[in-house]
Amino acid sequence: MKGESIIRITVLAFMVLALALTPVSGKAAEWPDKKVEYRIISGPEGSFGYMATTVLAKILTDNIKNFAAYPEADATAIDRESEEVMELMIEIIRSIRNTRAHYKVESARWIEAQIYAGKLTSAITHHSEALQTLARARPITFLSQRQETSQGENALVLVLKEAEVVIPMESMFDIEVERKRLQKEIEENQTEMAHLKARLEDRAFLAKAPAEVIDKERQKLYTISDRLERLKQQILKL
Repeated sequence: MKGESIIRITVLAFMVLALALTPVSGKAAEWPDKKVEYRIISGPEGSFGYMATTVLAKILTDNIKNFAAYPEADATAIDRESEEVMELMIEIIRSIRNTRAHYKVESARWIEAQIYAGKLTSAITHHSEALQTLARARPITFLSQRQETSQGENALVLVLKEAEVVIPMESMFDIEVERKRLQKEIEENQTEMAHLKARLEDRAFLAKAPAEVIDKERQKLYTISDRLERLKQQILKL
């Protein structure tokens, strides 16, 4: 069977080459005794190109019954619950990884996570190992009910479409060290903002400096002011 297939492929390749080298003129080769009719422009009747086309049409029509039918969807093979579980896992992993990136968590550091997923909690529990590995989170605790976080609790709550993920802040970094780092950055930005304000209030500077330089300094002041506000919000969360 394999040898026959190789011979057919060789013959077909040879005939295609013959067609390519034959002038496009003459009579059309056809095979009307089948349901599928092939009309391929070839050379004059009796030429090698014409004969090759005729044989090619014969092979195609004889083998049309062997062509596979176009595939049809099988509704019974669709598992909606499995799709929901997979979509939820992707969302949980993405949210934890994005949080790690936002807080600049060291890549080698494992963080803790608590997950509540309602009716799908038991389903994703079976995939805890995959969640831990892909989200770089260990341990992961699956909650049977939604957890309420208190006012002073240092935890970040990620509200997703079908789940909630709670990440203790201390699992991502040393809170005291992070608080000191943010405080130092706040002080540095406050100093720079005071310097820019003083410069923009200096009449001599405003009178001599080009308009584009003044606009650039004002843009710097706006950027630093916005950064300072975000830093203060961030330190309040710790």
